Amino acid sequence: YVELEEKGRILIIKFNRPKAMNSMPPAMHVELAKVFKYFDTTDDLWVAIVTGNGAAFSAGFDLKTAAGMAPKEDTELDIKTGIELEGPVDGN
Repeated sequence: YVELEEKGRILIIKFNRPKAMNSMPPAMHVELAKVFKYFDTTDDLWVAIVTGNGAAFSAGFDLKTAAGMAPKEDTELDIKTGIELEGPVDGN
């Protein structure tokens, strides 16, 4: 759901659902929580920039998911960021 790029002390987080105007299904919320946990615990990163691929930054919550009409790939975690993001979000 997101692409990550590290440039020196900057973490660039790009929402990557341009066909859905970067709307956010629940699985994306989990992925973003893990990304921000990574950012928070990495002392070499000082700035996080959040942007979106395509024409929209984000349309907000994915209403198709809420209505039960989302395709399977939008309801499963897809963490292909290249950064180890395993484990619980809450730090336990």
